[in-house]
Amino acid sequence: MECLEFFEKEKRHEANLAAYTQAIGWSGLFNGFAGEKTSPADLLPFGQELKEQEKLISSPTLRILKKLFANNALKPQVMGALARYLDD
Repeated sequence: MECLEFFEKEKRHEANLAAYTQAIGWSGLFNGFAGEKTSPADLLPFGQELKEQEKLISSPTLRILKKLFANNALKPQVMGALARYLDD
């Protein structure tokens, strides 16, 4: 059991490190090379696919969010931020 816990902890650490590194990299690219009218999607390798999407959030994700809202499973700050984001 200890081996499994160690493995899970190590994988979580690696995932956090990768996400942090990517966030710093994208932030640097965006701040260094993007103009005022550039969106983050313009820096993605396949950004055109993102622009062609009709919805930003898929139907399955919306169903999950509705369940989370109905059960008050999210913190009020998160619910407020999502509500503002989804209202646009």
